[in-house]
Formats: sequence, structure tokens, C-alpha cells
Amino acid sequence: IGLALMAYAWVRLGRGVLAGWVGGRAVLTSALAWMTPLLFGPPLLTRDMYSYLAQGALPLAGFDPYAVGPEALPGPLADNVHSFWQDTPAPYGPLFILVAKAVAWVVGDDMIPGILLMRLALLPGLALLVWALPELTRRMGGRIPVALWVAVANPVMVVHLVGGGHNDLLVMGLLAMAALLTLRGQHAGGIALATLAMAVKASAGLALPFLVLIWAARLPGSQSARIARAAAQGVAVFLVVFTACSLAAGV
Repeated sequence: IGLALMAYAWVRLGRGVLAGWVGGRAVLTSALAWMTPLLFGPPLLTRDMYSYLAQGALPLAGFDPYAVGPEALPGPLADNVHSFWQDTPAPYGPLFILVAKAVAWVVGDDMIPGILLMRLALLPGLALLVWALPELTRRMGGRIPVALWVAVANPVMVVHLVGGGHNDLLVMGLLAMAALLTLRGQHAGGIALATLAMAVKASAGLALPFLVLIWAARLPGSQSARIARAAAQGVAVFLVVFTACSLAAGV
């Protein structure tokens, strides 16, 4: 019932946005009102956050999170991981392992502050998305309130990413900012942020070739030479950033 009411509220908000009498600030205020209570509750419709905490605790105990699953470290964290993922090594990149390690180091086996702190650690992704979206929308010729309504205030964002505490929130923010920097002409910075997104979740790497093509379009020379040059520079940035993340995480 609560989810249905929220979806109804989102549709009503969208009608105001499309009609032009609700602006971007009102959309963000509504989204904040919907999200804030969920920051202090248990994960919604998922147990992934328990996996995150367990995968962060593994390297602190001397285990390789890419070799063993949460079951290697018995205790309250592993006990709350879904049975399907008990023996599954971490599917996430070194930057997220570093974040999970930091949270696990602070909270130990105490899950309630662990859940709260993990949510806070992912919120920079939401902040980056909100920061980048208005300028991205202007550059694409769209309406900012509509973009905020679709991308920030929608029930999937509120319930799944914030309420569920999924690390995709961090990926989305990093990719949005990477796209913005690339469109501004700060190509190395855009590749670096997209690499950080991939160091959270590998699927973010799908964005990298498109950022390289934007970079190549602004270089002199033939098409093949421009693509080769942009790709070489992009790979160099990627290797530096991803290696730094791996060394920092110790994995």
C-alpha cells in the first residue's frame, strides 16, 4: 500500500512538472522527503547490504574477497547474507571493496550501524547525480525539472537504490559526472571518474568507449588516428586509476 501511494504521489508530481507549474527545487524537496526516512530503516526488498558488509570484513580478517565468500567468516554478518551468495566471491571492484572495508572496520560485527554507515557511504553517488544532471540536461536540450523527476524522484531510485542501499547508486553518480566532465572537454577527468565507477561495478565499463569516442571527435587528424590516440590516452588513465584503487584496497 505504501509503495502504491508513493507511486501515485510520483505520478501526481510528474503531472505538475510536465504542466510547468512544479520546478526542479520542488522535485528535489519531494524526493528528499521520500528518501530521508528510508536512510534510518532496514534494507528494503534486498539483503545485498549484508553481503557488502561481509565482503568488507573478509579482507580485514585476512581473506581474499575475490577467492572466498562470506561463509569463510562465520558470524552475524555472514549469517544475514542470503544463502545464494554465501559461497560467492565478491563481484565488485576494488574501490567498493575499499569502501566496504572502511565501513566494516568502523562498525565491526554490529549490523545496525553498519547498514546506516553503508547507506551514508553510497550517498555521494546521489549527490553527484543531482549535481551533474541539470547541466547534462541543458546540454541535451531537455527540461531540468523533468530530468530530476525521472532520474531522481522516481520510485525505483527511492525504494531500490536508497531504500535498498545498492551500490549502483554510487555507479550512477560517478558515470553522470564522468559524462559531464567529458562534454566539458575535461576528457581525462571523465575517463578517471568512469574508471572509478567501474572500480565499483564492472558493468560501468560499458560507458568508457563512448567517452573515448567523444574525446576522439575533438582531436585533429583522420578518424582512425583520432580514435587510436584517444583510446591510448584513455587506457593510460584507466590503468593508473584502476591500479591505484587496487593498491589502496589491498586486493
